[in-house]
Amino acid sequence: MVCGPLWAQEPLKNPAPVYRPVQLYLLGGAGPASYRGDLAPSYQKWGGLFGLALKFNRHRWVNPVVDFSFGRVSGQNPDFPARLPLDLQPAEGTPNRFFSSTLVNASFGLHFNLLKTERYQLYLSQSLGFTRFSPRDDRGNPLADQLNTRAFDETLPTTGLILPTGLGGAYFFPNGFGLGAEVGWLNPRTDYLDNLGQLGNPEAPRDNVLRLRVNAFAPLKFQNPDEDKQRQERRAQRRQQLEEQLKAEKAAQAAEEKKAKAASQTKAKSKVKGKSKKKTNYWFMA
Repeated sequence: MVCGPLWAQEPLKNPAPVYRPVQLYLLGGAGPASYRGDLAPSYQKWGGLFGLALKFNRHRWVNPVVDFSFGRVSGQNPDFPARLPLDLQPAEGTPNRFFSSTLVNASFGLHFNLLKTERYQLYLSQSLGFTRFSPRDDRGNPLADQLNTRAFDETLPTTGLILPTGLGGAYFFPNGFGLGAEVGWLNPRTDYLDNLGQLGNPEAPRDNVLRLRVNAFAPLKFQNPDEDKQRQERRAQRRQQLEEQLKAEKAAQAAEEKKAKAASQTKAKSKVKGKSKKKTNYWFMA
């Protein structure tokens, strides 16, 4: 048995990891959330939001997402509305200076992929959904029942439209699991998260919620290469059938046009022949 020197032998190479393409993900995430509005001119006080989502991961550039989240935000301004200019201070009612509200959100959105590889994803998200909220005072009592905290005949809506926007990214392992993070805003279309509507500060920014979320990705369904191949074959067959149908229609149309042209030529020849016969008869009569 002949053996070469150890340093002449090639080192063993680890095989490259094989990534299984995932068609459907389950996302679970949590992170801080902060309110900005009449009782907080900037994002200062932090609560939390927890969420679950389904992400359809088949397409390259755009992926639909169904998202559910819930949590709590709060705000406080002990000097409100005393520090407002006299012309902006409410003429009636006693606005609340503190609120704490639970949020329950449901939305459908799209992830627009800026980068999508087997390992990495970077995306912009835009969604449309609804939120349900219930602001309470510092004693935990519902502010909806405290009519003196709002203007006369002003009611407190507890649902509203949201337009969540965000920027996120994720890293994926060969087994399909992944970790990611996202930052964004809920963008509620209601200004009553803090119970302050007509009695709020008209110069304050509109109520909004900043959220930071860390997500865990779990694969629910892997893509089947055979299914993808069959799908591509069916698409190719349908495309070929459409092309053949278009060719047949064009051929039939060309045949009809040729037939109509031949008929018109025959009719024209018969007219010319009839005229020549009439001329010949006139010559004999003369």
